[in-house]
Amino acid sequence: RAENELYVCDYKKNNKPKENSWYSILLNVLQNNKDKKIRKSEFIDGDIVSYEAILDNESNPLVESCTFWPSSIMNIVTDQLDLAYQVPAYVPENLRDAGRRTVRAFGVKSRFVHLEFFKLRHDKPGLGNAGDIVGLEVNMRPPGGVTPDMMNFAHSTDFFQMWADMVTTNSRVQPDSNNHRFCAYAGRRDQFEYVHSDDEIWQVYGS
Repeated sequence: RAENELYVCDYKKNNKPKENSWYSILLNVLQNNKDKKIRKSEFIDGDIVSYEAILDNESNPLVESCTFWPSSIMNIVTDQLDLAYQVPAYVPENLRDAGRRTVRAFGVKSRFVHLEFFKLRHDKPGLGNAGDIVGLEVNMRPPGGVTPDMMNFAHSTDFFQMWADMVTTNSRVQPDSNNHRFCAYAGRRDQFEYVHSDDEIWQVYGS
């Protein structure tokens, strides 16, 4: 890029910007760089979904999974929301297609990948229709946190072992379990008081 160019991302303004919020930081960047050309990426109104896969040395997926985020990580942090997301039983076909085309486009081989996309909430002229999958970011690594464990529960398998098998044999050794379920995660914040205590929830849903 040229020295007088600056790359920033658009941020949707919902409320008056708080101090040190992403929006206030963006405003500060714009105000202090009025002499530079600004390139912005347009705000995309969509739900965050991700495609996970373990690939062999020819970019073929040995196993696939996905994750749905009702609220994005950014909104969870900035708005102090509770963290909740799920690993569904099966990968939707349009997300599977987008994930596979992405790994081929990047020439990814012999990797565990975590690719993030938007699922459009509304028709967007020039971009796609409601429900279409639009690229967000690529990560050449497994998903973070407890997500790999959730994938194990959802698909009744062992992604860690399949990753090791890919590295050592370039193949999938474990057969499909044919036992696929939804696995959900729900977290709570220490500073909030909830209607039901942890013990009450465990009495109903705990094992």
